[in-house]
Amino acid sequence: MNYAKTTIQVCVEGINWGLNSRVAFGTTTDNFEGYDLFDIIPYYCCFKIKLKPNIGQLEQLPILASLVNAYARPVLCEDISSFIFAKAQQEKRAKQFRALI
Repeated sequence: MNYAKTTIQVCVEGINWGLNSRVAFGTTTDNFEGYDLFDIIPYYCCFKIKLKPNIGQLEQLPILASLVNAYARPVLCEDISSFIFAKAQQEKRAKQFRALI
C-alpha cells in the first residue's frame, strides 16, 4: 500500500512471504528509493530498533506506525535529510553481503 504527499512516498508492505511487514520511504519520482524505516530511525535517535520475533504482520503494523510517528515524523513532513544516511546504510549492508559471497 503506497501513500504519497507532494514529494514523499511511503510504502507499507508485507515481506518474507507474509511473515513480516515493512515501511519504506522515498521520493515521488519514478525511481522510488525504498529507504527502510529501520535505516531512517538511527538518523533521528541514537539507538537501533528491532521488532520482536514471532509476531505476525498484523501485530507488527501498530508497532511500525508508532515508530514512524515517534522517529520518522520529519520524513512525513517532507524532510528528506535522512535519506543520505539511509542510502549509506543500504550501501554498507550491500557491501557486507557481497563480502559473504
